[in-house]
Amino acid sequence: METKKITDWVTAFEFLREPIGKEEGAKLYAKFTSLGLTPKSKEISNKKYTGKVNMYPRLFLEIYFDGRNNYEDYLPF
Repeated sequence: METKKITDWVTAFEFLREPIGKEEGAKLYAKFTSLGLTPKSKEISNKKYTGKVNMYPRLFLEIYFDGRNNYEDYLPF
């Protein structure tokens, strides 16, 4: 099976079209880093928030927010 290169990195907000909050954001970060992976980041500035936000592979977010826990089946990202 060929491993696809992950090039589509997005924030949780871009993926869900709504903010997830600090608590859920911390859980998302913890799960991603527990897999030995490091998120990318970018700086944003808008009316409600200015600062750094983490970015994750779209595939990871699809799996995470779908409630599946079989991340290892989809590695490597």
